[in-house]
Amino acid sequence: MYALKLNPEEKDLRQIDNLIEDIEQSITIILLTPKGSKIFEPEFGSDLLNYIDKLAPQYIPRIVAEVWRAIQRWEPRVNLLKVEVKPTFEDGYKFAVILTYEVKELNIRTQVVKV
Repeated sequence: MYALKLNPEEKDLRQIDNLIEDIEQSITIILLTPKGSKIFEPEFGSDLLNYIDKLAPQYIPRIVAEVWRAIQRWEPRVNLLKVEVKPTFEDGYKFAVILTYEVKELNIRTQVVKV
């Protein structure tokens, strides 16, 4: 999951795009993997899926805290700067998680939305 390393002398756009894409995929895996589902690493993942049907305003701080905890623990390549949760009603009642983070290796800020 963390195999891509950038050579500081050769940071080209393709490598940067690959790194950001790899991080986004890692974040998706972390957030959508239920804790306890990996036998040899039972703490990996998050409890985010427990909140699928719980989108009342009182649950938003819990969702933010769970996202923050999971990303801080399992994605060491980023400094998490902000987590927002916004309800969406397009395809039923869902929520969007908007993460703002800095890629440590590059000092680049980026944002990703996970629904």
